[in-house]
Amino acid sequence: MKTLRVLGLALLPLALGGCAAAVINGTASGDTYEQRSGHSAEDARITREVRTLLYREPMLAEERIRVATLQGVVSLSGTISSREAMRRAVDIARSVEGVHGINLELRLEGN
Repeated sequence: MKTLRVLGLALLPLALGGCAAAVINGTASGDTYEQRSGHSAEDARITREVRTLLYREPMLAEERIRVATLQGVVSLSGTISSREAMRRAVDIARSVEGVHGINLELRLEGN
């Protein structure tokens, strides 16, 4: 019994060393958060730029448009006041460098 306890204590640093590597790297395979989740610094940049441009557009300044980006595809969601405003929001999102597509989830008010 004493031999098993000593052997277990001897192997403990090896076991903990593997756990520490997993915690430091995020996963046992060493993937980063961006690789696991699909989010990237490029997606964050695109989202910021689209939000800024939408806010600066007088026609859209009062609209409540949520923006998210995943792998270059921008999702626009929320409620919007007119089809013209919806088209303008899509045009603005498409104008941002790095946008590969638009996922349109905007609804017209009253519909």
